Amino acid sequence: MKYYIKQFVCLIVYVLKLLVKGRIFGRYPYKKRFSGRMAILANGPSLKEILPEIGVKEEFNNVEFTVMNFFAFDSAFQRIKPRFYCLADPMYIRKDHRYEEVKRLFYHLQTNVDWDMDLFIPKQWKRKFIHYSLLTNPHIHIVCVNDIIYEGTGRNWLFKKNLAIPGVITVAQLGIYAAINNGFEEINLYGVEHNIICSLFVNDKNQLCSKEEHFYNSSATLKPMLSDGKPYKIAKYLLETGALFHIHDLLRNYADSLNVKIINCTPMSMIDSYDRIKF
Repeated sequence: MKYYIKQFVCLIVYVLKLLVKGRIFGRYPYKKRFSGRMAILANGPSLKEILPEIGVKEEFNNVEFTVMNFFAFDSAFQRIKPRFYCLADPMYIRKDHRYEEVKRLFYHLQTNVDWDMDLFIPKQWKRKFIHYSLLTNPHIHIVCVNDIIYEGTGRNWLFKKNLAIPGVITVAQLGIYAAINNGFEEINLYGVEHNIICSLFVNDKNQLCSKEEHFYNSSATLKPMLSDGKPYKIAKYLLETGALFHIHDLLRNYADSLNVKIINCTPMSMIDSYDRIKF
């Protein structure tokens, strides 16, 4: 009985959000726009080893690419000419400590993209993003994805219609969802270590800190973790980390419903939701 009550409440909350936020129209539903394989290049440190192999190894032949965040600054960007670009952090619609870097990214995209590229953002961003980014490059097509979260009964049908999504805690999850809804039969994941929980520690000021590593940085960065400008409490962070991995489980379930194969090609990745290659 409790299960059915929970499902009913979940559905009511979802419907109210859908109506209040006006997310019924302008969706990005599943459609066979593409076929074949999509390689998603996330920002984990292992991507350093992968980028030189693109265009050399057979596994990267006849494959499209998804990139994200500040990938455009890497020299590989012009070489691989990714079909999809994903942004999901609020810093791309409002000022924060990386303001100059974000503006430089938009300028780089505006002036250097000379191939057709879909740029995926959460639908709630649309007006702010267009105003903030000032992107007018005709080769860049801004695609808004309905970002209302739903986990209840019938969720895969709603995901397919883009009336809901599993959730986006890390931008790679937006990339996976976009690849599924574009009709790719196979999605290969690179640079998705998701192992930040292995480097957590609390400093002398009782601040939760972590070691952040990205492929575009030459060294790891040790810094306090913040949530809305305030120090994270470890209990809150671990709850959100659990939710992050749960979203991968939902994405796997959705992919299976459409016979889409997702393969984790990242060594030492903490994600256990997808099939993995052997290293």
